[in-house]
Amino acid sequence: MRRAGAAVIVVLAWLLAAGQAQAEPRIQAHRGGSVAFGVPVFPENTMPAFRAAAAEGWVLELDVTRSADGMVVLHDPTLDRTTVCTGPARTRTTAQLAACPSDVLGSPGSVSGGRTDEATRVALPQLEEVLAFARETGARLSVEIKNVPTEEDFDPTMVLANRVADALAASRIPPARIVVQSFWPPNLDVVQARAPQLRTALLTLAPLNDAAPLYAASRGYDWISPQWPVRRETVELAHRLGLKVTPYTPRSARRSTRGGGGGRRRPDHRRSGDGARRAGRGQPPRPRPAPPGLPGCAPMATAWVHVEHDFSKPVDRVFAFLSEHENLETLFPAKIKRLRDGEDGQRNGVGSARQLKLGPLPAFEETNIEVVPNQKILYRITKGSPLNDHEGVMTFSERPGGGAHLDYRIRLGAAVPGLAKIVSLALTRDIKRGLPKVDQMA
Repeated sequence: MRRAGAAVIVVLAWLLAAGQAQAEPRIQAHRGGSVAFGVPVFPENTMPAFRAAAAEGWVLELDVTRSADGMVVLHDPTLDRTTVCTGPARTRTTAQLAACPSDVLGSPGSVSGGRTDEATRVALPQLEEVLAFARETGARLSVEIKNVPTEEDFDPTMVLANRVADALAASRIPPARIVVQSFWPPNLDVVQARAPQLRTALLTLAPLNDAAPLYAASRGYDWISPQWPVRRETVELAHRLGLKVTPYTPRSARRSTRGGGGGRRRPDHRRSGDGARRAGRGQPPRPRPAPPGLPGCAPMATAWVHVEHDFSKPVDRVFAFLSEHENLETLFPAKIKRLRDGEDGQRNGVGSARQLKLGPLPAFEETNIEVVPNQKILYRITKGSPLNDHEGVMTFSERPGGGAHLDYRIRLGAAVPGLAKIVSLALTRDIKRGLPKVDQMA
C-alpha cells in the first residue's frame, strides 16, 4: 500500500493544476502545549495548558474520548498515565471522573517526559468546558476523536463521533475556527454528515502519509495531518488537491517549514509538543499499534474517460498526427519520447512504445497493442504506472460531408480510493483542451 501510494502521488501531482500559495503556518499546541522548550509545565489536555496556549494565539489541539455518560478531554483510553486513577475512562461517569484529576506535568513517556507533581492536581475538562472557553476567547480548536479500532475502547457504533459532532455544532463557535481530526476515517464521515459546516482532517502514521492526500480528497476532507517528517512531494500534492497540511509533531518551527514544505509548499499548521502515546508513569512508552489501513483500499471500480471530437481535417491526416507518439504532448502535460517502432514493420504499429515523463518524476511506458490504419489505435500502460487495468483506445471515422470524428476512451483503475476517478477527470480536462489544437496542426 505504501509503495502504491507513493507511486500514485508522483503520477497525479502532474495531472492536476497547481494549488494556491499557502498562508504563513499556524502553530498548534499539541495536547494543549504541556511541554515548553523541553520542560514539562502543564498537565496535558487541561485548562491551564489551554489558557496558556490561547494567550499565545496558538490553535488548541485536544483529544476527546468517551466516558460512561458523555465525553472527556483525555488522550488515552485509560486513566493510568496522566491521572491519580486507573482503568478505562469509558467505565466512569462524568461525576466519577471529577475524582480523577491529573497530577502529572508534561507527557510521560515522550521525549521530553513528564513528572508527577502532587501539588498540581487539575481536573480533566469536559469537552463542553473547552468549547465555552474557546467561544469566549476566540481561540481556534483542533479536536481529535480518539475512537479507533486499535484501541481497547473502540466503539463501532460511532457514539463518540456523533456526540462530538453534535457538541461542536451546538457550540456557537464559528466553523472556520474548528477542525475535527481522526486516524479513523469513519469518525470524520460522521462529522461530515451531522455537521457539514465543520472542516475535517485525516491523521496518518508515516507508512500512510503518501496515500493521505488522495484518500482525503476522495472523501471530501479538508486537511491532512501526517506524522513528521513528511515528504515535500506529499505536501505539494495536498496543496494541488486543495488540502491544507498539519504535520505532527515537529520539534521546531524551522524543521516544519524546511523539511516537509519548503518554500511555498510548506505545511499550513505545525504542531508543537511531544507525541507521547499510552505510556505508564515513568516507564518507556509501549509501542503504539498502527491504526488500520485506510478503509476501502482494495482496488477501486473502473473509471472511464470518454471524449468525442469532430475535425475539419480528413481521417488520414488526423490519424497520422495522433499516431505519432511525440504529438500526444498536445493532449497530455508530459514529455513524450519514442522508445521503439512497431514490430509489424510499421513505425507506429503494434509493439511501438513511448515513454511519458512528468517533470522530475519517474517515467512510465505505453505500448500499442492493436493498430488499424485510419480506424483504431489501442494502447496500454506496460511499465512504471501505479494505475491498473489501464487501456486507451482511439476510434477514427469519416464524417458525412467530410472531416473526421474521434471517439477516445480510456479505462483505468487504482488501489488508492478515489484515485481512478480523480485521474479520469484530469485526463478528460486535458484531452478536451488539446483536441482543438490537433485540427490546426494535423
